[in-house]
Amino acid sequence: MSSQDRLGDVAVEVNVPRVKKRSTAASSSQNGQQSQAFFFVDPASSTREKRAHVMRHHIQTKRKQNMLANHADRHSRREPRVYPWMKKSSDNGGANAGSKPLRGVVPMKSTVYKPDESSNAVVHHLNSLAALRKDPFATLAFDTSVPWAEEHLVDMWTSRLTYWSGQNIHMKNRIFQEAMRNRTTFEAVVLGYCARWESTLTPPDPDGSKDSSRVQFYESRVRQAIASKQAYRSSPVFDEQALSLTLTGLALQEERFGDKDKAREYAEQAKALQLYRHSQSVNAANSVRPFLLYVLGTMDPCSLTVEMDEIAHLVDFLHMAHRSLAADNDENYLIEVPQRSAAFQFDSPLFQLLSAGPRPSQVPIENRSFVVNKNKPTTEWARTAALIYIVMALSEFGQEKSKVVRFLDHLLQLVADYGLDRNPACESFMYFLMEETFDSDLRQPDRVWRANDLLQIQKRLPFESQFRFNEMLLGYLMLMPPVTTVEAFEKDLLDTKIR
Repeated sequence: MSSQDRLGDVAVEVNVPRVKKRSTAASSSQNGQQSQAFFFVDPASSTREKRAHVMRHHIQTKRKQNMLANHADRHSRREPRVYPWMKKSSDNGGANAGSKPLRGVVPMKSTVYKPDESSNAVVHHLNSLAALRKDPFATLAFDTSVPWAEEHLVDMWTSRLTYWSGQNIHMKNRIFQEAMRNRTTFEAVVLGYCARWESTLTPPDPDGSKDSSRVQFYESRVRQAIASKQAYRSSPVFDEQALSLTLTGLALQEERFGDKDKAREYAEQAKALQLYRHSQSVNAANSVRPFLLYVLGTMDPCSLTVEMDEIAHLVDFLHMAHRSLAADNDENYLIEVPQRSAAFQFDSPLFQLLSAGPRPSQVPIENRSFVVNKNKPTTEWARTAALIYIVMALSEFGQEKSKVVRFLDHLLQLVADYGLDRNPACESFMYFLMEETFDSDLRQPDRVWRANDLLQIQKRLPFESQFRFNEMLLGYLMLMPPVTTVEAFEKDLLDTKIR
């Protein structure tokens, strides 16, 4: 989807500034003239948003040009992509002792599924995924009693995209790995989800009905496991983490393909388990929580009503962020911690992820039929969650230089590690941020939950107020006083509430 498709029919001519000056023969031959380009922008947008869109487009274009020269060489050297948990050390000695042979490999690309070719697609993937029958699920064997190919459902999870934000394979791999703890969680998170997903892609029978046997099979068995607190073919035991992950998987299924009230109920049950576990062991590793926060963050709000105490909560947060801006925007402090000023400016990768503006889809055209909820603003909600979390963290650090530097370095490393500067994906960024993989002294026990609470309020604001809230937070990160004051923002919310 192009910027023109997203925004409308208003074009502006922009003299694109050079982000970095380079003296090249090509530039000297242009008689000192600046290159000109046309970009389609929303006429109602603010000057800051227009400039952000132009700068983002210009920077991405320059990066793509720089990458073209060595792209072919990189591609030729690229190693096969495999899941790290599908490797094992060699158990035998000899010439190959110490090596790590690959076990079954889930391919990342496969043929496009089409309704009129569904049977051929299943046969094709049964052949290409034959190695999966034994290796990846030694403790999670596929169920041979079902008349369908479970490998086919796994391939849908690993090689297809279900939302409209970049290539989300890294996040899906993390969730896939965690779901492999036992058969029940795997059915709730992967197999059941993909069975529902495939059902939506398959055209109905001539009588208008659809075969829902797969969906009912997994749903029934997962519910029985939850009721009995014992997973089917489960190892290890069906503990609170596994139960929480199972409930989260059911919540995602219902949110995207079923009953949204059920989705909310499942998510709240999973959240209660996570909060209980947190109260029992603050420092325990938690790989389920990021998935749950992702599901909560991308859920439709349960209502559009905002209470007075919730407005006060948002306003208090903005006042805290404003005080943090005033403290950080000090010349002497920024000399000692230049990262605080540079990390969120126009030419930074974090700005590309956190700024407003159109985000053309990174999903290949041939795969867009697999995208669900195309009109759902998950990207914007994920961007909001990231803004809230980062502002909250920096405000809590105060001016502790070491913490600020290490936290910002961690954010930039996340972007680099997962290629989010080349293929922006706000949902993935939110997920990795919620994992809190940085140093323990940079964490606060309930920061992720407080950030989620603020996000749930922001999602219910009028659209214009949502945009202004995000722009204020981005302005604080960029150390730029926002156009809208906190007092003006609060007054508009109260006037809207009264009306």
